Amino acid sequence: MCKICTNRDFRGYSRIYGPNDVFNHRIRVRFAHGWGNHQGMKARIHITLKNGVLDPQGKATEHALSGLGFGGINDVRQGKYIELDLAESDPAKARASVEAMCAKLLANTVIENYEIDLDE
Repeated sequence: MCKICTNRDFRGYSRIYGPNDVFNHRIRVRFAHGWGNHQGMKARIHITLKNGVLDPQGKATEHALSGLGFGGINDVRQGKYIELDLAESDPAKARASVEAMCAKLLANTVIENYEIDLDE
């Protein structure tokens, strides 16, 4: 039994699960005052594998869908979707910043493409 956690109800910070449960802890997250009230921009990033790169996760999804009776699917390609709330209000600076984030961390530019959508 974890010494940090206690058995509390849904209003508590955590709950102990049994030894066969997938998760050991459930943690309540509290956001700072004013969370979501910003004057910046929202960036939506779609990351997909480049053509010619094998997508085993997409193939597994395609196989599972056909096993469930969903026919007519020629190919499945799976990717990532990332949403960022930016403090920057200038679209050019925001796009440049997100481009740098994608190039350095969010996307593996050797095998992945990314597409950025900015909303004010």
